[in-house]
Amino acid sequence: MGAKKGAIAVRRYQVTEPIAQKDVRGKLARGVRAHVFAPIDPRSPESRAHGWASLHDGDDLDLTAGKIFYIGTTEQLRITMRVDTLKPSTNDVRRIVDAEAAKKSEAEGRPISRGEKKAMREEAVRKLRLSTPPRTKLIDVIWELDAGRLFLFSQVRGMNELFVDLFTKSFALRLEEEGASRLARKALGTKLDKLQPTPELHQGFVGLRPLPAVPVEDDSDDVSKKSSTIDEYGFDKV
Repeated sequence: MGAKKGAIAVRRYQVTEPIAQKDVRGKLARGVRAHVFAPIDPRSPESRAHGWASLHDGDDLDLTAGKIFYIGTTEQLRITMRVDTLKPSTNDVRRIVDAEAAKKSEAEGRPISRGEKKAMREEAVRKLRLSTPPRTKLIDVIWELDAGRLFLFSQVRGMNELFVDLFTKSFALRLEEEGASRLARKALGTKLDKLQPTPELHQGFVGLRPLPAVPVEDDSDDVSKKSSTIDEYGFDKV
């Protein structure tokens, strides 16, 4: 999603450390090439891979300086974070396991044990990984080198966390998200530490119910909070 087309969803960052002025381009180019995207080996247990790719072509991994630097009114580093996920769908795994279990049960005249079903699932996942193409996300990055401002074309929290980690490993520089908190601290400095919550934060507003002490979170999609007896494909664990 990105800088060239598609819906615009941008999160801004500030690079909080100066870049050493000697051989700036060389330093940044080496950082990019050291963490260029590497495709997932379907025979490995890895389910996700991420790294840098060309802004103009997500399949172009030959990231020369001419492809990543842009000079206009300011100098920019323009690049894409490519994220590939290889995970067969639950429906496909279940379909194969159910068919194999039914066939074996009929042939041997007995019910299939949990251990046997687990082995069938593992084999189904292994085979499907060899024939299932990975899902690819391309998230564009524009870094204004002179101003130290960086634009990531995604608001998804997981993608932003992945990006910050990749950026830090690539360039050994710290990022700070540009938002209300950073702007307030920049404007007020240490005075911000003396600010106190307004009474409404604890008491609510006149004529309305009090505000909750702890924000209510929607954990419907939080896999870690689902029953520990269910595996990633929705089958009972052995």
